[in-house]
Amino acid sequence: MRKIKPKTLIKLILPIFIFVIGLLVYVGYAEYKHTKDEAIRQASANVNLAKEYLEQHFSSAEAHLLLLERLWQYSGDTDHLIAAAQEMVDNQPKFLEVGVLVKGSFYATGGFQIVDAEEGVRQRPWFNADAAPGETYITPIYWSSSTEQWSVALVRVITVEGDHDARLILEVDADSLYENLSLLKTLNSGYVYAVEAQTGRIVMHPDPSRVGTPSVSVTPAMLQTIQDGHRSGYIGSYQYDGQLKFSVYDITPSYDWIVLSGTSVADLIKRTLSLGAVSAGLVGMIAILVLVGYITYRINLDGRHLNDVSTPSELTAHLLDMVNDLVTCNGITLLIHDAYNQEYESADGTIVITEKQVVVALKGELQRIRLVSPHEQAGFEHEIVQYQPCIRIPLTQKNQLIGLLYVHNVRFFFPLFAGIVQNYAQSALNHVMLSQRIQSKDAMTGLMNKVYLREQINHQLCRGSDCYYLAMIDIDDFKRINDTHGHLFGDQVILSIAGVLKDSFDQHSVVSRYGGEEFAVLLTVPNEQAVVQKLERLRKTIASTLIANGTKRCCITVSIGVAKVAENVEISIARADRVLYRAKAQGKNQLVYFRPELYAELSLMTQVEV
Repeated sequence: MRKIKPKTLIKLILPIFIFVIGLLVYVGYAEYKHTKDEAIRQASANVNLAKEYLEQHFSSAEAHLLLLERLWQYSGDTDHLIAAAQEMVDNQPKFLEVGVLVKGSFYATGGFQIVDAEEGVRQRPWFNADAAPGETYITPIYWSSSTEQWSVALVRVITVEGDHDARLILEVDADSLYENLSLLKTLNSGYVYAVEAQTGRIVMHPDPSRVGTPSVSVTPAMLQTIQDGHRSGYIGSYQYDGQLKFSVYDITPSYDWIVLSGTSVADLIKRTLSLGAVSAGLVGMIAILVLVGYITYRINLDGRHLNDVSTPSELTAHLLDMVNDLVTCNGITLLIHDAYNQEYESADGTIVITEKQVVVALKGELQRIRLVSPHEQAGFEHEIVQYQPCIRIPLTQKNQLIGLLYVHNVRFFFPLFAGIVQNYAQSALNHVMLSQRIQSKDAMTGLMNKVYLREQINHQLCRGSDCYYLAMIDIDDFKRINDTHGHLFGDQVILSIAGVLKDSFDQHSVVSRYGGEEFAVLLTVPNEQAVVQKLERLRKTIASTLIANGTKRCCITVSIGVAKVAENVEISIARADRVLYRAKAQGKNQLVYFRPELYAELSLMTQVEV
């Protein structure tokens, strides 16, 4: 048998090298395309969520403006209007100033006024001479000389006595717009921002120094494209801060802002390289290259589904699919941070770990992905993984731990792939937490809503907590207040009671608006005597509160029904509600505590399915 000569092997080196390099280029290009498609989908989802938030933000601001209009039409008194507006500004940090321009004079919160200076006021950036009565418009962004901050204003044009046009102006802090959207990320470094379609200036940005400056990404040519009818699309390439970037955009329907989200090409390349191309870089190891390419493809495939999840249970199920494609394991556990209860909880509620346990046990390792052997595990980790080796993957946002992912019974792992799972999981968890935060608030009062309250009651019941009480609070004679003073004053009463409730309970209590003029509080105290004392103080505080609006004055009382949280959510609410109606029937302005022996029909509810 003839031996292969060395020169024959040498001749094969160049073709094999070229083949491997070509294969690496192809894999890299394919991964780059997959990653870019995923980034575009993620950016589009971020843009849609940001649009929904901004629409809700300005709808709330417009509702406040309409309330002020109704107050003015009812009272006709500028002093009363400014007093109500001042209370609104004091209670809503996002509102900087409220003003009214009427008959050539301008009055504003903070004691600011200009009398007989119509020509000067017409030079203010929020003035639009072409606006018609009944029209509400949003101004371009401007630097407010009175508040010394970047602002956008909602302006309502109305007709007052003598057919004069008057304007109500509500200035909104531009810097506050980004606060609730900071969790939205595209890949690792991309963010959401917004640009005015009319001027091309930035109105929302994570860097406050960029607000009010011309946008780099939105060029005059792009503005013309938008004006020609292309209201959503993709900006392929632009240079900013020494980096090449790309973005997707869409236009808000109500006020023509261009909402954008994207990331840098460097971030895209970094993600692409982390997905497998570097691991395949050992020339000649074609089998490893193919394997890494296949694994990366599967991760991308699973990662795309993570952008569509909306609940913790859905996120856990999709992460399990992704992990099973990477390693052989006995399952996963995803612990999600609950800021209210100061703990980390699994999606199904079966595992609950306190913040203190996590911080003490994992001190110095909260940011590290680790393969943890049984003898290295903290006490609570034994409960989670049953003394099996596991991978611990921290999920963070701005260096704050928002979740922990455990992969059970893994004896070896590739840090590269664990890092990929971490990136996808962090982005998806941020999206889920932001969506839940928006859905849990009452738009009018800023309190938590009924759905969130019921979730927290059920949470405490599942934990077997024994010191939680539910108070149902109803404003006495609210219909008479509405009939006597009008619905606008009634809204002011609701907002005032909401403010008292916020000031009366700490962060460990859930204060919610249950519906209409009814509120509910879930609180933890040692015993019945303590809860009665605390709620009696609240009742007396409300009874001593005078609510005034111009010539309208009213003292408010509330009736309170309180019951210990027990059995299930429906029974707990039914008991508190029953004694609330007993308090009403007994003369109002009082507190009644539920005692099972006095309400036999509700006690029987524990024996049947509600």
